[in-house]
Amino acid sequence: MSNYVIINEESKAINKFVRKYSEREVSNDKLRGSFKITRYRKYSYSTEVDVEFTGQLFARSFILDAHDWHSSSIYNERGFSKVKINKFIKLYLFNEIRNQSKFFGINLANHLNIKKITWV
Repeated sequence: MSNYVIINEESKAINKFVRKYSEREVSNDKLRGSFKITRYRKYSYSTEVDVEFTGQLFARSFILDAHDWHSSSIYNERGFSKVKINKFIKLYLFNEIRNQSKFFGINLANHLNIKKITWV
């Protein structure tokens, strides 16, 4: 059984509204800044969203260092995994994204439904 993106008038309208009105500020103990849902995809059994995050991340660089606020420039530094950083952002943004997406009729089950994180 194949899994195709459902493209109809409803999903097109939701995608248009999401791109235009989904920006929201976030401030918790690990992240501060804002996020925006940039893309919405509906499948027969699930939904997916792509997110653009603008802000800072509170973490430590290495094991012995103290926690500090980092910008997206740490992607280019040696010793940082882009995959792990994106997973960290997904986990700490999930509740905010799920609440924001409910305004548009999008139901996200877990953080795995956030497919792409773009950190600006």
